[in-house]
Formats: sequence, C-alpha cells, structure tokens
Amino acid sequence: MFFQKVFKSAFVVAIALILLSNGIHEVVNRQDCRSLLKDSTLTNGAFVNYQIADGLVTVQWGNQTFSRQLKEEFYCDGPPNAIPWIDRSSNKYIVMRRGCGSPCWYFYVLPLAKEQSITNGMFDLDMDLEKEQIVYIDNHSLTIEQLSTHRKQTVIPKIDCKAVFLGFCVDSIQLANNKLYIEWVDWKNNEKHKVVQQVDVKL
Repeated sequence: MFFQKVFKSAFVVAIALILLSNGIHEVVNRQDCRSLLKDSTLTNGAFVNYQIADGLVTVQWGNQTFSRQLKEEFYCDGPPNAIPWIDRSSNKYIVMRRGCGSPCWYFYVLPLAKEQSITNGMFDLDMDLEKEQIVYIDNHSLTIEQLSTHRKQTVIPKIDCKAVFLGFCVDSIQLANNKLYIEWVDWKNNEKHKVVQQVDVKL
C-alpha cells in the first residue's frame, strides 16, 4: 500500500513536470510575436513600427523626415503587455507604455523631433502634452518634468501615506493650467474628508 501511494505521487509529479516543461518549451520557443503587435501610422503622419529578430522586439518611430529606434529591446516570449503599445499622441509626441507587474508600468514619451531626447521612466500619473509636462512617482515624492528641456520640479505630497507605493494613497492627480492638483482622503474623527493639494508648476 505504501509503495502504491509513493508510485501514485511520483506519477502525478512526473505528469505535472512534463506539462510544465511543455508549457515552458512553448513560451521559450515563441520567437515571432508579430501576431501580437501592430504597426501604426497616425493621422499626423507619424508612425510606430515593430522589428523582430531572434525573438527580440525593437520599437521604431518617426515621421516623413526621420526614423529613430528605442535602445531597449523586448522579449517575444514575455507577457504581451511587456512590449510597449501606443497610449496617446500629439503633434509633438507619441506616448507608449508597457506593463511590468502590479502595480508596475513604464512610460516612453517619444518626441517627433530628430534631435530631442526621449523622456522615459516609471509610474507616470498624468501628463499635459500641449504644455509638455508629465508627473510621475519618484519614491515617496512626485516629480514634474518638462519634456523638451527635462527640467524637473519635486513635489512632496502632504499625505500621511503608510503604503510602500505612494500611488495607493492618491485618489486622483491632474496637471492643468500650469498647476498640479493632488486629491486624497483623510480620516478625522472616523469620518472621511477629501483633501486637494494645489501646486504651482514652475518649469
């Protein structure tokens, strides 16, 4: 009886390992993820293309006058949302994002100018492409960055946030008219109170 139980357990483990190895084999050998990606041409003539070679994806963007490429490469055999996709655009920029977990995301602000450097990082919360401003989390503070000059302004939210990730404590955030509005909820005497912090953007 003992040996029957051991045999059954070993058999179940063996089957599980075979199934797992087959799944891994399928993922590792997905060298072409073209079906998951779509080249795009925007109404202003700008474009984003995906190039695939040896299981790696590179992102190209540009317009009628230039073409550029992200230095970073992305794996075909990773999760589909780990490859950047277009989030929004303007006449000056293309914004792309990619996921990296929960909560985890990257942003890439790609300029439609040949010489201008890109703006990229993690945990952006809002942006105003017309005024060329973006705000993102930087540890337990916020950074507002001007996209064309890369000048930065640090903002310390007046939130009593005990969470490891500041984003868990912010209800909403908005860049508008050269001001940053941060909204959250405070508890006082067992009651919720909405708090809005207003910051002048000085970039």
